[in-house]
Amino acid sequence: MIENFLNEDKLKVKELYVKEKYNFPIIASVIDGLQCGKIFTNKLKKPECAFVLHTFGWSQIFGKADKQFIEDLKKYIFKFKKFQSIKIRNYAPSFYEIFENSTSKLSERCKFEVKDLITKNQKVDPNYELKKINNVNCKKIDDHLNIDLFTRFWPSEISFNNNSFGFFIEYKGEVVSVCYSCGIYNKIHEIDVFTKASHRGKGLAKIVCTNFINYCFQNKLKPNWDCFTNNVGSIELSKSLGYQKILKPYKFYTYGN
Repeated sequence: MIENFLNEDKLKVKELYVKEKYNFPIIASVIDGLQCGKIFTNKLKKPECAFVLHTFGWSQIFGKADKQFIEDLKKYIFKFKKFQSIKIRNYAPSFYEIFENSTSKLSERCKFEVKDLITKNQKVDPNYELKKINNVNCKKIDDHLNIDLFTRFWPSEISFNNNSFGFFIEYKGEVVSVCYSCGIYNKIHEIDVFTKASHRGKGLAKIVCTNFINYCFQNKLKPNWDCFTNNVGSIELSKSLGYQKILKPYKFYTYGN
């Protein structure tokens, strides 16, 4: 198992990744160097398989893994625990053998897709104010919601401002709801949405998501929705926005403390 450092080697991993049936913007963002993480392959110049590990633990194995690569990866994860994050969070739609017989927690996730702009206006209490995220107010969002906006996905505030976008809602000056892009893959933007518990049930998440989705379509981008199958709230929200399930639910393994 070889760690990839050079851009030319990472480009070969990208060529391998585009052949995958399931692609994830967070994983692609690591391959493209937009987000921090590690990339391992069985070969440098002509990789047949790869393991991509985001700094926060999001990961994916893809390609056709040989026996040696599998053994090396098992040691890396389960024996030496050479990952920076508390947990490994592994997207496993097509390759899950490494995690299957371990102490990893198995769950399911599903991808959803929306086809067009949302034309129906969302009404909101006049005390709530919708705003677009910019490089001035993004720090305020992170401070008020405590969602690690510049570390969980994006490696810094500068990186977030250069690559992400989104919308948020304030209530009397306090940020209470946000929807933003947490990863990019070929103009596909992964949605992350959060609303403070004390302001849920008021339709705020639907408003910020509607504006995010419409902004994507107006700029020829694709808003991607991906969540756990037992996250009823997220699935119901996606349906209310016009999203429909694509492909079958896939396996997701979580390993660590």
